[in-house]
Amino acid sequence: MVNTARPGLCVLVRLSIRIIFRCNQFGLVHISTGDLLRAQVSAGTDIGKRAKEFMNSGSLVPDEIVIAEVRERDAIVESLAVAVGDDQLQQ
Repeated sequence: MVNTARPGLCVLVRLSIRIIFRCNQFGLVHISTGDLLRAQVSAGTDIGKRAKEFMNSGSLVPDEIVIAEVRERDAIVESLAVAVGDDQLQQ
């Protein structure tokens, strides 16, 4: 049965599958900044506190906060890679 009420949803699902396939094919990592920021808010970190103000007001979180979050995530991944000696994670 085809959902005719929301035809755009089918297009989005197909596009999402293609993106996931391409990320896997080329060894890329999908980063959900929304998930990262929500985790920071839940953890009560400085980044989370700054982001929460914008999120609660319905505004977009400024780039400087999002970029700081992604840099922090990358630093954590690199530290873990060094700790376990995984050369692939360090690249």
